[in-house]
Amino acid sequence: MGTAAATMMLTKSLVHPLLVWLIGAFVLRLGLLPLAVATVTAALPIGANVYLYAQRYDAQVGEVSAAVTLSTLAGAFALPWLLLWLPGR
Repeated sequence: MGTAAATMMLTKSLVHPLLVWLIGAFVLRLGLLPLAVATVTAALPIGANVYLYAQRYDAQVGEVSAAVTLSTLAGAFALPWLLLWLPGR
């Protein structure tokens, strides 16, 4: 696993949901259910379109493929925990 793939996976799987939760909770003051939906949606794995764009523009195809795989595996473990942890369910 390269550092680029790990960085992409960590950014999408940890940083993005955390930022969505913080902005939703403290800036937008969302209710519990909309906040939970936004946070879980942000925590979903990297989509296949990212890989398609990388392939089309021949830019870091291997790293993006690894990041998609890693974020899917991370999501399989993190999303059930996140669904239990978030209020408003």
